[in-house]
Amino acid sequence: MTKRTSNSFKNLVFGITLSVVSMLFGMINRKIFLMVIGIDVIGAQDVLISLFATIQLLCCGYGTATYIHLNKAFANNKMDDFAEYVLISKKITYLLSFALLIVGTVVCFNINLFISSNTLSIETLQIAFYSQFLASISNVFVDYKRSIMIVMQKEYKLFIVDLILTVFFAALQIVIIFKTENYILYVFAVSFKMILYSFICSRITNKEYHIFPISSKISLTHFVRLKKVAIKQAVIDLSDYIYYSTDSIVLSMNCGIIQVGVYSNYYMIFMTITLLAKRGVESIQASFSEIINSAETNTESKSQLIQLYDCVCFVIIAFCSLYLLGLTDMFVNILYGAEYLSQFTTVLLVLNFVIVFSQFSLYSYLRTTGQLINERYYDVIMASMNIVLSIYFSRIFGLNGVIIGTIISNIFIWIIRIILINQIDQVVNIKVYLVKKILGIVILLLVSYVNYLVISTLDIEIFIRFLIMIIMCTAEFATIFLILIYRTKNGVIIRKSILNR
Repeated sequence: MTKRTSNSFKNLVFGITLSVVSMLFGMINRKIFLMVIGIDVIGAQDVLISLFATIQLLCCGYGTATYIHLNKAFANNKMDDFAEYVLISKKITYLLSFALLIVGTVVCFNINLFISSNTLSIETLQIAFYSQFLASISNVFVDYKRSIMIVMQKEYKLFIVDLILTVFFAALQIVIIFKTENYILYVFAVSFKMILYSFICSRITNKEYHIFPISSKISLTHFVRLKKVAIKQAVIDLSDYIYYSTDSIVLSMNCGIIQVGVYSNYYMIFMTITLLAKRGVESIQASFSEIINSAETNTESKSQLIQLYDCVCFVIIAFCSLYLLGLTDMFVNILYGAEYLSQFTTVLLVLNFVIVFSQFSLYSYLRTTGQLINERYYDVIMASMNIVLSIYFSRIFGLNGVIIGTIISNIFIWIIRIILINQIDQVVNIKVYLVKKILGIVILLLVSYVNYLVISTLDIEIFIRFLIMIIMCTAEFATIFLILIYRTKNGVIIRKSILNR
């Protein structure tokens, strides 16, 4: 096993471990929040997070542009170019951080225009916002350093640090809530954790990066290249913001802040599982990128690599969607209580998860090759569709309306990506691709529906039903894997890769 392959495996293991631990402590913290402080505060915190995302639109395009150019320089062993891009990114980081500080300060003094709470005063909201906002700026400072670690296949070192800090500060937050019931102290703990992580991340990257040449000059050519990609990518990032970060605001406007809290109970579960799943596939992202960007890789090899990547994604989709659809409502009921259940929300969120992850191989290819910018105008259309449809449907179906708008938008951009990737490189056989995707989705939905019919007929305690569903989902996933994946060419490659490790 090569060193880079070994690092990919470490990225996978520690990335998944971090996601699982973060999910568990997140659930516990949320449960304690509901018991001690109330759902109104949870809703307010979710809206504050949306405001952070809004302000950080100033960084649009910069992160992805940095990653693309660092990755290409590293893949082609152009270390002098690599060093120059690092220096350019460092200078841009300082400028962006200063701009963020100014805008964030203005928003802080006008926080009453964006959020109101029956539980928290304006002064409390301002303190909560500004402390977390300053901490988020520290993350901007080290964003380009995280890109360096990802390209070098050493992101697992950052995962280890994040894992240790997550455990310690999650325990501290639980103590703070129980002992003091003080939201501000809780926010300070969250903020300090972000700052400390950024500091340690910076030190680790500085230590690893010393083996490369350090540039003392900025090439105008390289700066222009980075700027061009950043400007084009900014359109995509702006669209992503509208797509991902406006749900809480839409719900707050149309359904009230309590519905924001109810929706966020589900959203946190699905976002945690999505992050977990992405960590699984992104652990091989650097190796995937290096092969795709290599001048020696031909179209046929790229096509085979995408099919392998797609197969990995399907395994993850099958595993996650079966458990999510079977267990989410019972989990919410057990952890938070029946009053926080929402009908059909789980089904819609699982459908959206399947649609998003089914196109992940296409997204990764476009992003890796720097061609994701070609869909930027379609991203604007998708984001506009999402927010308009979410507002419209939320007035009819409540919080489920937001998810319906998101599903329709995701289907639109999926179709666009299939068209774009064949216009550019023709590395995907559209007919075969669509048949496989439709067949896979239909099988998963049918199996999940059978689960629902079986479990709904059992008149037993919810905890026993929960355990039975886990057993059923495990057996069904194993059956799907054996029938659809195990003996295929890509299935053999996946099995050998796992066994070799």
